[in-house]
Amino acid sequence: MTLHGLIFKELDLFWNNLRTFAFENKTFFEVFFIFLYSFEQVLLIFFSYKAKDVPELGFVISVFAVFVLATFSLHKLLMESRIKCLENRVVEADSHKKMLEEKNRNLMYSYQYLLQKFETHVSKDLNPKVNYKSQERKL
Repeated sequence: MTLHGLIFKELDLFWNNLRTFAFENKTFFEVFFIFLYSFEQVLLIFFSYKAKDVPELGFVISVFAVFVLATFSLHKLLMESRIKCLENRVVEADSHKKMLEEKNRNLMYSYQYLLQKFETHVSKDLNPKVNYKSQERKL
């Protein structure tokens, strides 16, 4: 395997683990990103007060915007990945449901077939209603 193959395999493993973790711990990631956004805003306020002139303040605000957009993009990517996991589970559940419906349909056909065979091969004397009527006549 090439070096690129090893790197991408490790990245794929990392991302799959992160996706699974995010899927199972949605609240943790939501709280984490809330704190991260808040921390970035605190840094903006801190560096805004430390800026000495307007060009420096513009630079601080620009850097803040880049960090917030990058954080938002990561948050969005992680949540979309989580949604993908949910969609995969829905597809699996739907295919399992269809398989169970097909099995149920087959069982119903088998039951109807056996019922028809039973009705055609069984004597009318075994019918409880017929037996009951014939017993009334004998009394």
